[in-house]
Amino acid sequence: MINQNWVFSTNCGLDFSTDPPTPFVSKMSPRSEGCASISDDNGNLLFYTDGVKIWNNEGQIDGEDLKGNLSSTQSALIVPVPGNSNEYYVFTSDGSTSEEPVSNRFDGIRINVKTWVRTPMRDYILEPDWSIIDSGRFSPVEKLIAVQHENCKDFWVINMVQLTGGNGALVGAGFFRIFLVSSEGIRHIRDIEMGEKIHDIGYMKASPNGQWLAMANGDLSSILIYPFNKATGSVTLPGLIKITLDESNIYGLEFSPNSDVLYFANLVRREVWNEKSKDGRLYQVDFTNSTDPKLIKSFPDADKGGHYIIGALQLGPDGVIYIAKDGEKSLAAIINPDIVWETLVKEVYVSLPEKCGLGLPNLIANLCEDDCDCNCIQLDSIKFHIKNRKSY
Repeated sequence: MINQNWVFSTNCGLDFSTDPPTPFVSKMSPRSEGCASISDDNGNLLFYTDGVKIWNNEGQIDGEDLKGNLSSTQSALIVPVPGNSNEYYVFTSDGSTSEEPVSNRFDGIRINVKTWVRTPMRDYILEPDWSIIDSGRFSPVEKLIAVQHENCKDFWVINMVQLTGGNGALVGAGFFRIFLVSSEGIRHIRDIEMGEKIHDIGYMKASPNGQWLAMANGDLSSILIYPFNKATGSVTLPGLIKITLDESNIYGLEFSPNSDVLYFANLVRREVWNEKSKDGRLYQVDFTNSTDPKLIKSFPDADKGGHYIIGALQLGPDGVIYIAKDGEKSLAAIINPDIVWETLVKEVYVSLPEKCGLGLPNLIANLCEDDCDCNCIQLDSIKFHIKNRKSY
């Protein structure tokens, strides 16, 4: 049940052993955007991170030397070490490419949750001639995910980089950078040129069936969806589905549990009203049949103290998609997100102990149902929750 407990800023947590989940207080930094948390196979919280610090299950800080960034969209990712139930990789991704010289980093550690011994992740890189730190003109952006391998033991870790030309721009030619995480270590498999320019900011997500990768393309006003082969770690470039719309700052996005419907939202800044309206807007598209998105919910500016209106979208183990509302003490939710065009969105679904930030935990979406050689939540639990969900 590795996704049972979520921890995110500011000092917020959710325990999914109940339906709806039960809020709790965490020690997560109030300034954190990207974050990740993980639990054991019994649903007990193990640790959580914002990409800079790690907190153990008692809320104590275990070091502050990670090389993520508090303002990175997906600053951190936790991946179980295949074949070792006590150890985890913590991958980190630095902030956007906005400074000279280009200094963004893709890094991490390996941590043992029994001894809390930490070792540099570079010790487990299987190609010593490839540096996980120095990416030269190929700067890592704020997008970092994991997809479980078809063998239900290994993982694909996917980072996205852009060809910056050393100019510190937020936009550049995009590349998928794909790694295989196995019991042997971490192997850099390939870089794949996307054939599209990408923007640093915004989420990348994998579908629950592991067959699609989608990314929010920030100020480029587009969503890019690529077929993914979880057996080979390859991306099918000719299969690109590109969704464009008259909208800026596309940030949060998430797949429905059946992997056929995609949701995404804009990032409206309260202090700078250069967008077409003051509302945060949530869109839905059945991308298997159409590239025409539909606006399904507007979130009016509530002036609750945050810099933005809505942020991350994240599918929970209960089959509900949760929506972060910056500066507010509650999460919104998309109920039964598999339903097209008639999806119910509740603006207040679960209350929080403190005000939410932009981010929600970066999770592995497609964990195997059976014969899994790691601590895994069963996809059957999502099916159970959806089948037995109350009507609203």
